[in-house]
Amino acid sequence: MKKTFLILILFLSFTKCYALEKCTPSKDYKEYEKLNNKELYEEPIYCNEIKNNTSKNSFNTRIQLKNGFGKISLSTTLSDKYNALEEGYITGIKNQYSLGTCWAFSAISSVESNALKNKLDSYDFSEAHMIYSLISGGYKDEAGKVGKYKTENLNGGQINYAATYYFNGLGQLNEEEMPYPKTYKTITIDEYIPGRDIISIEKFEINNVNDYGKCTNNEIEIIKSKLIEYGAVQATMYMDENLFKDSNKNYYISTNSNSTNANHGISIIGWDDTINKSNFKDATRDGAWLIKNSWGNNWSNDGLFYISYDDNFICKNVASYIGASTDKFNYKYKSADLVGLPIFYFSNSFYTSAKFTKQSENEEEIKRISFPTGENITYKVYLSKNNTINDKNDWILLKEGHSNALGIDSINLNEKINNDFTIITEYKVDTGKNSSILTLCNDKKDTEDINISKNTNYYSNNGTQWYDMESIKIGDEKISCEPNIYAYTNLIENEDENISISISSISKIDNNTINVLINKNDINIDNIIYSINDSTNRDVTNHFTITPSYDKNIITIKNDNQISGVFTLKLQYEDLIISRDFTLDEIIKSLNSKTRINVDTIILIVDKDKTYNYKNLIDSISISNTTIKIYDVNNNIINQDTSTIGTDYILTTNNKNYKLIVKGDATQDGTVNSADLLKIVKYLKGSNQLSKGQQIASDCTNDSIINSADLLKIVKYLKGTSNITM
Repeated sequence: MKKTFLILILFLSFTKCYALEKCTPSKDYKEYEKLNNKELYEEPIYCNEIKNNTSKNSFNTRIQLKNGFGKISLSTTLSDKYNALEEGYITGIKNQYSLGTCWAFSAISSVESNALKNKLDSYDFSEAHMIYSLISGGYKDEAGKVGKYKTENLNGGQINYAATYYFNGLGQLNEEEMPYPKTYKTITIDEYIPGRDIISIEKFEINNVNDYGKCTNNEIEIIKSKLIEYGAVQATMYMDENLFKDSNKNYYISTNSNSTNANHGISIIGWDDTINKSNFKDATRDGAWLIKNSWGNNWSNDGLFYISYDDNFICKNVASYIGASTDKFNYKYKSADLVGLPIFYFSNSFYTSAKFTKQSENEEEIKRISFPTGENITYKVYLSKNNTINDKNDWILLKEGHSNALGIDSINLNEKINNDFTIITEYKVDTGKNSSILTLCNDKKDTEDINISKNTNYYSNNGTQWYDMESIKIGDEKISCEPNIYAYTNLIENEDENISISISSISKIDNNTINVLINKNDINIDNIIYSINDSTNRDVTNHFTITPSYDKNIITIKNDNQISGVFTLKLQYEDLIISRDFTLDEIIKSLNSKTRINVDTIILIVDKDKTYNYKNLIDSISISNTTIKIYDVNNNIINQDTSTIGTDYILTTNNKNYKLIVKGDATQDGTVNSADLLKIVKYLKGSNQLSKGQQIASDCTNDSIINSADLLKIVKYLKGTSNITM
């Protein structure tokens, strides 16, 4: 069947903001750090010298200003001036120091403002917790792959990172619980604290994604209305301090930069239509946005400055976190580990579906469903309690509406479920328009640790013919995707009793450890019974150490490195039984430069005049969550330290087989000698054949071609004048 939509990989690339600061601590700051906690001291300016990541020009030394912004009249209408700070909707100025974490500060600033606007509370959320929850580069131990996004250390981020933090149900912490590090600091997984439900976000919107150019009048009006409604919005800019017209860094514009990509995240907190264009280089009209930065209150005017309406970046990638509430949920279902990018581009109809496995054995009530939206589309959201996506008569319509912004919207409802359930989204694009929605696709770059589910998420053009999103073909290329659909439920308690226990979330701590966050009420914790079954329903509890920490509502579960796969944790209290699935992946890692592990092969280098044996192999790899067996080419098991390991031997684990390749070993005996030369010569003459493994072993120059150069490489290796490498 011909598909009526187009799929464009990297159709839109979100701005990735990097730190603008590469600081050396000032003399005053170094002295400040030596003080003990009992001494009272005003924190001095951190940066002594600041350099721009994206140019060779040095930043000027910072000057603390006492003048600049005049008082702006309080107003809640679209007047010529508005300042959310003076309205009381903006939290304090923070400092990201030398780390590229602007994305977290600008997002949290917007969420904190939304909470104030909704009259919830004045929060000071932990940027560090958001960062460590998402960025896998923040951990010093191999266990620390909590985060999924790949960055260099803690540097760099995107708008969708923060959206992931809120919609994936990771929970939050307050600043005092996980303070922000002033310099780059890796942590161990034991130092990571699971978040909890402090605040939830119902809606996430991004306007004008990467539409490079000056603010249009319509964009200005949209952003102004968002500020009035939400207090602040997250935005991006191209920061080069040379582009400030004044030495005090009050007035900024970027119109002729060398880049069409923003590099810094900030918050827009107000506007002033009366600021004269003469304050900015090359501005053609009056007016500017009031910006809250994250470089401390000693920078510019107490951390605030103005950006002209004529700036080429400020009205693009504007994100809003809407509907802050204190809603709490027992269970959080997600169809994707990360909030994705606008990958799918379509101009007619488009459907997605996500099936969820019920997490408890008791009745639950769906309280909220969140789903992707896009520009120029009419959408409908359905629930199928029988998981029949091919039968529209089984679909329960939950919500329909029209969307003009890319993002994620939500439905609040009270729908009881007793079994697995499926959420279906239907999109119809406005006539003559096109659209896209947020979708996670594993591009093996920022998301290389993401495993896309099979037989769970589907897409369709008409709602009747469905295709698995795990295997999408674009020409000869295959990509794997998942929709950003979420469901949040609460356990329906027995009305006659106030006793309850539920599993709130499971977070993977390392390759063989998970933390289970539980909710408990009026129970004797000593009477909780734990058990763990594997995918065949076999009891494997003896392979795990279960350590409850009831004061923190956390259960830590660690296995013995002998088994891997999908497991089911069961908690039983009297007649109440709840369960939750979790996955522990097997892992095999190379420990030295003479061993390389690929998708289904393990490449080995043998030392000159030596035979590669079983002990060499075991010493060169690290094994977790699995047991291994090794078989020779005749399918005989190899388990003695001195047993030879040769090319085309097979290493098997619980879930996978790896072909062993000893570079240079064409004869499969684990050594490299003249017999291998003869084997390769005969192959080149066409008088014998080589298996695929033998061909890889014979390609000693690693150019995917077997010829005389490989023979010469082995000759030099045998003479001791050259090494065989990978």
